[in-house]
Amino acid sequence: MMGNALRGIDVQKPQDKYEPDADADYNFIMGDLNMRFKAKYSDFIEFVDYAKDHIKEYDELYEQRYLWHRFPGYHEEPITFMPTYKRDSNSNGVYINKKEQCPSFTDRVLFKQNDKNGSVRFNEYMCRDQIFGSDHRPVFLDLDLKVTQEVLMEPQLLLNPSTRF
Repeated sequence: MMGNALRGIDVQKPQDKYEPDADADYNFIMGDLNMRFKAKYSDFIEFVDYAKDHIKEYDELYEQRYLWHRFPGYHEEPITFMPTYKRDSNSNGVYINKKEQCPSFTDRVLFKQNDKNGSVRFNEYMCRDQIFGSDHRPVFLDLDLKVTQEVLMEPQLLLNPSTRF
């Protein structure tokens, strides 16, 4: 489960503790995060076209990140696509009522930049609606990432990344 995998990620730990996601210049959490909209299918399906406008109200991942301060330092680009779950496996635009689960943005990409001197240029965060075969639709994040030349030129920094923080 996602909670167990990320239990050690905590930016509030004392310096002598290991922060598991600090060794890389950039970190990504992606896939089916299993976070849903807190609404019933029957109450929300008529508003599904406007779901992206209701993320702050209903989305469990939004709640975890902003109310409970989970996934510290991670960023998600604004969602501009339709909910990725639970869709008909063989067609587009059809949502399936499974135990009153509301159509949700379960498939996400979060990223974290540890190299404060590097740069990130956002290109696109989108869903691939035309890929069938699952009740989820895949999402992708297109970024241009740059690391500082210092990291590329200093072998010691590559061997012991914590020395640059």
